[in-house]
Amino acid sequence: MTMVIRVFAFLGFVGLISAQCTPQNCKLPLCRCYGDGTVPGGLATNVTPQIVLITLGFEIDSEYRDLYKSLFTVRNPNGCPITGTIFVQDSGSDFGMVKDFYDSKFEIGIQSDLIKPTDQKGWDDTVKKVYDHLTLAGIKDTDIRGLRAGQLNPGGQMEFISLGNEKMLYSMDCVSTSGSYGWPYTFDIPDTRNVCTTGTMPLSSFPGKWGVPISALSFKNTTCATAAGCVQVVQTKQDAFDLFYNNFLLHYNGNKGPYVVEIDPQWAKNQDYLDGTIQFIEYVRAAHDDVWMITAWQAIQWTQTPVPLANLSDFQPWKCT
Repeated sequence: MTMVIRVFAFLGFVGLISAQCTPQNCKLPLCRCYGDGTVPGGLATNVTPQIVLITLGFEIDSEYRDLYKSLFTVRNPNGCPITGTIFVQDSGSDFGMVKDFYDSKFEIGIQSDLIKPTDQKGWDDTVKKVYDHLTLAGIKDTDIRGLRAGQLNPGGQMEFISLGNEKMLYSMDCVSTSGSYGWPYTFDIPDTRNVCTTGTMPLSSFPGKWGVPISALSFKNTTCATAAGCVQVVQTKQDAFDLFYNNFLLHYNGNKGPYVVEIDPQWAKNQDYLDGTIQFIEYVRAAHDDVWMITAWQAIQWTQTPVPLANLSDFQPWKCT
């Protein structure tokens, strides 16, 4: 009997990972397929908000706190301050300062250190250590939802098991090639292709767990996962602005999939890069009244229950409180 159960379990697993995700077997608000390029809810792009996700990573300390805060000086169309998601690593972080960002309505997630864990225990220990630091600092456990591998190098099955152990809800570390402008998706029926430029994604089902895709950047015939990866072709403040704005337009003039602006400490410490980034943020908010700069979790909430532009001021997850 035990052998029969194991055989059926194995066959069920094989059937699961070979199943094709379609809009018929994976429907919002609970499920969405990877690679579905359509706007959630079937909305037309002219009534769809352009979401911009500013994400900050690595250590949070006194050296970088004010540099990061200087990015967030404008407001969204509903009058609320723009915000972003901070993925905190254990090494070098001041968790009291992290709590200050949390109190200012930033979303706080977890990032593994630069050296990716190589086994399940390593992933479990890494995630739990940061999780415990965050909760001890006063961050509600139910508000810690996102996980990211250091260097945007996904840890596949092991990462998602650790994510589930702490009842977290999404990962944000899969970089896709330039030209792929996707929306958040679930791992109910995972894509079995190697869809990330580095690392691996899980091949088995993790129902209710989400992924927020990151599109690679393209600039001066160079493709890079993040702005910091393009420093060899970014020399000036204008270059930094053009890098972000040119790639923004690919989303804005396409399917309006969320545009990720990833800022790390070394980028923020360069004054030209920082000034060009601030110029980009201020310009797109002033020039485009359909641009919203929000957190990764807020982007997932909109994906689950899409609301057209005309009704966004009443969309509860995006309100100031």
